[in-house]
Amino acid sequence: MVKLGWAVKTGEPMRHNARYEMNELPQDIILKYIEPSLKVQATPQPLRDDSNICESSTSMISAGSLNEIEIKLNKIRMDFIATLGEAETYKTILAEHPSLREALESNYIQSRDQSSSLMGQLCALEETVKVLERHR
Repeated sequence: MVKLGWAVKTGEPMRHNARYEMNELPQDIILKYIEPSLKVQATPQPLRDDSNICESSTSMISAGSLNEIEIKLNKIRMDFIATLGEAETYKTILAEHPSLREALESNYIQSRDQSSSLMGQLCALEETVKVLERHR
């Protein structure tokens, strides 16, 4: 809607509390209402009896895929620990040797940002594994 000019962001740009103001619908835009189709099934389908498949409402994940996700989780966990150690070491060096701040501060910031990114990936993968194990 913003790209079309129908809505405009107002006030201070906020991260999570963005506010928008609606404008008039641009003349070159035509809205078309599409009736949602609801398909109701009267009788439930029997579940497949396959020990290698985890069934969920949105997708089917094989046991091999779960194993791949767990391998990726372990790799991300090791990378996170290494990057966190690197950031902590830079922080210690900068505290002990302030004269090195100009030379090393960008390395510290980069390590810290990388560890934050890896932490997010770690949380997502851990939650994915929990969900898949519940549907086993």
